[in-house]
Amino acid sequence: MGALFQEQFADLFAHQLTPVVSDPSTLSTLAQAAASFPTPYPIHLKVETGMGRLGLTQEELAGVIGSHRFPNSLQLEGLMTHLADTDGPATDATQQQLAQFNEAIKIVTSGGFRVPLIHAANSGGTVRFPEAHFSLVRPGLMLYGYHTLPSSVVVPDLKPVLSLRTCIAQLRIVQPGRSVSYNRTFTAKRPTRIAILPIGYADGLSRRLSNRGYVLIRGQRAPIAGLVCMDMVMVDVTHLSGASVGDEAVIIGRQGEEQITANDIAEWTGTISYEVLCSIGPRIPRQYHSS
Repeated sequence: MGALFQEQFADLFAHQLTPVVSDPSTLSTLAQAAASFPTPYPIHLKVETGMGRLGLTQEELAGVIGSHRFPNSLQLEGLMTHLADTDGPATDATQQQLAQFNEAIKIVTSGGFRVPLIHAANSGGTVRFPEAHFSLVRPGLMLYGYHTLPSSVVVPDLKPVLSLRTCIAQLRIVQPGRSVSYNRTFTAKRPTRIAILPIGYADGLSRRLSNRGYVLIRGQRAPIAGLVCMDMVMVDVTHLSGASVGDEAVIIGRQGEEQITANDIAEWTGTISYEVLCSIGPRIPRQYHSS
């Protein structure tokens, strides 16, 4: 659903992927590349209605549809837009976008097209704007059990489903006056037991958590000590009796009665939960569990 480049066409066709086309020139080059196929290749068109990002303008859409310039080698399977402010306090901007999108739908249907898949709603739109459901919705953040909707909106009972875990790789005692990690931003004021965890900002653990974030070990919060490194982070476990090498450390998730959510990390780092979740790096192994 993002940008589409000519260099991607071969892989697109090889894997029978359905692209979203947002630009008239891309539509033309894709049509030429698909001309040799025995049947029209399915695509979705994206319309710009107020996000200020990818998408055909209403004029461009009318030019493609109204003048019968839509290529014969392509099949218009879907029409979409993206809503910019479904989690804002007001609703007028979203309503204006939906009005423009409905005009785009009229342009397409008036041109003789019957589009089976029409979609606009992201997570916020799915919850807050039933008129944006059309034939498909595209929840993203909500799939992980989070939302960014204002408190005035009644939200479904969402439960965070993602956890990020590692374990203690080493333990050491740092004496008073000795420092931990780069640039000596943490100096021990007492004999301090430090646990080293093999996860860092290369894995998506934000460097902005340095000296301000927490992890869960043995069901309690342990503060991050010093700067988060590329591949490691140190935490103060002085208050945790019995902490041992190999103990589980929870970055995001629940342990015992305690929990750290992506919202907590977003608050500590000055961002949103979506960025926290998207930042988890590809070298972190993924494990999927059925409920």
